[in-house]
Amino acid sequence: MAKTSSVRQLIFLGACLLSLQGIAAPASPELSPALIVTPAQPTWSELTTPQKIVLAPLADNWDAMESHSQKKWLNIVMRFPELSTGEQRRIQSQMQGWGKLSPEERRIARENFKTAS
Repeated sequence: MAKTSSVRQLIFLGACLLSLQGIAAPASPELSPALIVTPAQPTWSELTTPQKIVLAPLADNWDAMESHSQKKWLNIVMRFPELSTGEQRRIQSQMQGWGKLSPEERRIARENFKTAS
């Protein structure tokens, strides 16, 4: 039963990540993402108050996240005020789900996302 619930969560999170693709900044078509190195992003203590408010569901994991993930979330934060209230709720709900996953579950969700896209 617990395994089924974890699989459902991973599938849900993979779908959430796919839905965020339209919100995240488009990748440059001539550069492979594997070749791009993302510079270090701000630590949680370096974020602005408005960034911390939007990213609150990720607070416990922020400093342990990979730079490219932090950058993706920061790009979403920049567009957050332009989103409808429903989109804002959906994104923060997805952040909460992501924040509740263990590192291993996140790794599996990323792998599932890569194979699905």
